[in-house]
Amino acid sequence: MYETIVKPTNFKRYARGCIVKVKFGVNIGSEFSGDHFAIVVSKKDTMKNTVLHVIPITSKAHIKNVEIGSILYNENELIKLFQQIELSNDKKEIKKINQCMKYYQNRKNKISYACVDHLKTISKLSILKPINEFDYLPNLRCSQEIMKQIDEAIINEYTDGVKKVRAK
Repeated sequence: MYETIVKPTNFKRYARGCIVKVKFGVNIGSEFSGDHFAIVVSKKDTMKNTVLHVIPITSKAHIKNVEIGSILYNENELIKLFQQIELSNDKKEIKKINQCMKYYQNRKNKISYACVDHLKTISKLSILKPINEFDYLPNLRCSQEIMKQIDEAIINEYTDGVKKVRAK
């Protein structure tokens, strides 16, 4: 489904904490399916890496989920888009900007959650491209505080809860 005839040799590098939109495909049971936003948790991504570790984002509260606020709604980015509309005379450009604004304005006042128990390794080929050149998704990052909460939740979910100290 995601395979291409000519596979790229270099991929985009994704920083830890950035938000991407992923095509999770068709899965079984309660696994994430379809298109969802996700948080990159890989530590050291490179352009040669073909996969990433991500945590899907949901709007459903759950005891194992980490609340990340209305991270997908960024008022500053929307103000910038509105200012671009005011400065533009190009109808096609204005239409593209409006498309992005409408998409993200629908997320105002919606709380999002990181589903730590659905941590998944994905192919970079399953990351969806931005809506258009005005989409602010590539600029979104989780704060250090949110990433710290996610790290703690990962430790609690996947280990015995004790941080191991490496010998030097």
